[in-house]
Formats: sequence, C-alpha cells, structure tokens
Amino acid sequence: MSTVAVLGVVVIAVVAQGAYFKGSFWGWKQSSRSFSSAPVSGVKPLSTAGVGVNDAITRGQLAVLLVDAIDPNFGATYVGSTTCFKDIVDTPVAPAICYLTSKGVFAGFSNGTFKPTNSVTRAEAAKVFSFMFLNNAPAKNDPQQYKDVTQNAWYYSCVNADAVAKILDIKGGNIANFMPLSSLSVGRAKYWVENAKKNVPSNLWLK
Repeated sequence: MSTVAVLGVVVIAVVAQGAYFKGSFWGWKQSSRSFSSAPVSGVKPLSTAGVGVNDAITRGQLAVLLVDAIDPNFGATYVGSTTCFKDIVDTPVAPAICYLTSKGVFAGFSNGTFKPTNSVTRAEAAKVFSFMFLNNAPAKNDPQQYKDVTQNAWYYSCVNADAVAKILDIKGGNIANFMPLSSLSVGRAKYWVENAKKNVPSNLWLK
C-alpha cells in the first residue's frame, strides 16, 4: 500500500471517530453503535470527542467534567436517578446531571427540561464551581476582584470566592476583566477544575 493510501485510511478513521462522538455522544443523535461503548464519565470524552478546547462547554459536558473531578469512579458506581429531566433520559450525561441536581448544584427549567447542549456563561460556571469546591462559601470581606464584576451582580460573591481560592484564571484586581457573560470554553473549564483540585482542600468539595 502506498504512503498516500495509508494516510488516507488514517484520516478517514480519525474523521469517522470524531463524527461519531461529536454527533451522537454530545449531540444526542442516535448512532448505529451502542452508547455502552462510549465513555460516560471523565475528562477523557472532552479531549477525544472532537470538541476543541476553545469551543463553548455545554451544561451536560460541564456536569460530566465536575463529577469526574470529585470522583473518578462516578460513572461506574452511580446508582441514582437518570430520569430527572425529560430531555436527558437514556443519554450518557444523565447520571452526572441528576446527581448534581439532587445536590442543588444544577437546576432545570420550568418545562421539565435541562437543555444539556446549552452553553454555560462564565458567571454561571463560577456559581457552579463555588458549590462544587467551596461549599457555596461566599467571599468574606475581600475586595472586588474584577472591574466588570460589581457588587450588585448576582454572581459577585461566587466569582470573588472562586478568585480568592485561586480557581479562576484571570487576576489583577480592579484592572482585570472576568467577562461574566461570555461562554466558558472547554479548555478553560478544565483549567478551573485543575486549579480547584490543586488549590482547594478536598474537605470543602461537594460530597
């Protein structure tokens, strides 16, 4: 087989794998392959599913990333509900979403849906991270951490707490922007998780 032919086979295989994971695992479309063959927990799906580090992370992806951070065996040991929202039943992210919802970390919508493919803003993620890793502890008397996160913002205490705990990525006090309404990227979410695991004592993490 020629070098060109071999390269062609490799490219086709890579594209096919990416299409499967991005289309069926994250897009909830049915596939000829069984969901049982796809990873159901962990950071690994985010790096192998054809999802770029600069892509906006979805609510479902964030749930999976977070439960794996606090318990790498979560996917194999979870025995709770997987039907807490009508639009996640029989999807791989249902265990993570239902678990975090039962703990008050996530909430659904009034029509009984979770909208797992919706993106997450940085402000929304900051609130979730404060629940996950800081026991929802508000920043005490710390000064304003970012110039675009003012005290009248609903996410002010969460962002401040995460910043002081060295979970967040932007520093600089009142000379830095947090960009609270921008979508959180996959790469940045993973970076925040690593910061939390490195800088926050595990006794504060969600149990």
